[in-house]
Amino acid sequence: MVRLFHFNVNRNETIVSFQSLRKPVRRSREAMPWSEPLTRAYKKSASIRELLLDTAEALFAERGFHGASVRDITEAANVRNASINYHFESKENLFLKVIERRIEPLAALRSERLLKMKPDPTKPEISVRHVVESFAEPMLNFAEYGGPGWKNYCVLIARLSVQKQWGENDVSQKYDDHAHLFLDALKITFPFADEYRIHCCFQFLLSTTLYAVCDNERLDTLSAGKFRSDDLSRLRGPFLDYAIGGIIQLAKAI
Repeated sequence: MVRLFHFNVNRNETIVSFQSLRKPVRRSREAMPWSEPLTRAYKKSASIRELLLDTAEALFAERGFHGASVRDITEAANVRNASINYHFESKENLFLKVIERRIEPLAALRSERLLKMKPDPTKPEISVRHVVESFAEPMLNFAEYGGPGWKNYCVLIARLSVQKQWGENDVSQKYDDHAHLFLDALKITFPFADEYRIHCCFQFLLSTTLYAVCDNERLDTLSAGKFRSDDLSRLRGPFLDYAIGGIIQLAKAI
């Protein structure tokens, strides 16, 4: 007795044939004839999820969270409006996922570099250079070599950091753990410094780093095109000198 079963998975017709129902053939899960279409369906779903993350990241960077609607994102991604609810449940969760996927590799690199050398209060110049490079270099590298996604992320975080809501949502909490690592390193380097000044050191390091990577073309405008804000290779040296020198002077001042 022969029966044919027809069904569609992911718009690809698959025909499953059982030659005999009396003597069923045992098959491993990997060998099941419908496993391949389901795998393709899963990959397509994952691809749509990444597409939504990339598209939302670009639009949030350009327009801000409130300036980019669900419809704006889905139309730009050329997917159905319901896709955001299906993959992320809400626009707010989509925004958090956009931030989270960059935080993890960035924080990991920063922490890894910082922990390679213990701060030494007897050598503040060397210790501060290590702290600054450990914090800023990973972001500078991602901004310069990480592709459009990382560029959009840098613009987005720079935009977000100047908003009052920065300290009132889940986003800031995701940065706090590794931020405290750098604060502690500065406190060890300058054990007698005023604590307020140590916090100012980190705050100014953060804001300067974000301004350096946001590519707002201000340098282009002020120099009448002679210099470019996206030329991070040229910007690194002056940026590091400024950040390191500023922190040393601020922390040492009485």
